[in-house]
Amino acid sequence: MIKIFGVILCAFSIIVFCGSALTGQEIS
Repeated sequence: MIKIFGVILCAFSIIVFCGSALTGQEIS
């Protein structure tokens, strides 16, 4: 159960990071 939560948290972090990077490039 904890491992599944960790994987979801990791995936969510990657999505947020990529989204922020793309948004930053668009603003730039």
